[in-house]
Amino acid sequence: MHSQSSPQIDYTQAIAAIVATMPDERKAQVYEYVLFLQARARVAKGGQAQVEADEAWWDAQFAATDEARLAAFIASAMAEGESSGIAIRD
Repeated sequence: MHSQSSPQIDYTQAIAAIVATMPDERKAQVYEYVLFLQARARVAKGGQAQVEADEAWWDAQFAATDEARLAAFIASAMAEGESSGIAIRD
């Protein structure tokens, strides 16, 4: 990533500064992505038993999803893709 001659970066502070400028909806997306990365790291360390536990955890997360909020997120993502010229299929 960075060479040894590069100054050290405090990623926590750098990310926090960037996220602070985002709308709340984007902040929630960053948070959910961080949870995904955290879960992925647990799976990489834990083998099959951890994979199964991780799947159960994600199943619980999806079961707790606010369907209206999810539908709004999907609509927003599709609109953003369409305005960028990206073809999105159902």
